Amino acid sequence: MHIVHAENLASPFDGALLVIGILFQLTDEDNPFLESINFKNASSAAGDGVDVNGEVDLSFFEDIYTGEFYRYKGALTVPPCNEIVEWFVMKKTSTISKAQLESHLNTFIGKSNYRPIQPLNGRQLLDTKVALKKNEECVEGADLCGDGLECNENKCKPPTEV
Repeated sequence: MHIVHAENLASPFDGALLVIGILFQLTDEDNPFLESINFKNASSAAGDGVDVNGEVDLSFFEDIYTGEFYRYKGALTVPPCNEIVEWFVMKKTSTISKAQLESHLNTFIGKSNYRPIQPLNGRQLLDTKVALKKNEECVEGADLCGDGLECNENKCKPPTEV
């Protein structure tokens, strides 16, 4: 799944883009986020698009997009394939049920990437992790505190202060 942030919403292909990529693993349970946007019943005809009306609550992915990620400068996966994207691909995966995956495949059939994977051409692929400093606010359980710190009472602290 791509979460796209555009510098210029009126003309998104003319400015810089930041894209967060979330990968999915197959499971027996429906993904609550995809279920909340009625994804399983998104389309009755193959190739139809999906309209999502109203607000989209991405907080479901908070534990995924607050951890480790890969970062690189790249391009759009669809025409015009401009090299204007700062990619953040999360290491943690989310889940998707078989029914949700089948709905996705039926809805977006024939609408995959429009070009093959490109060589790095000197670009750097960065293996990155968010690391908060001492006394910065944190979310317990998200493993964001750096330098051996632990999150306690929503602050990054050394283990001896916990």
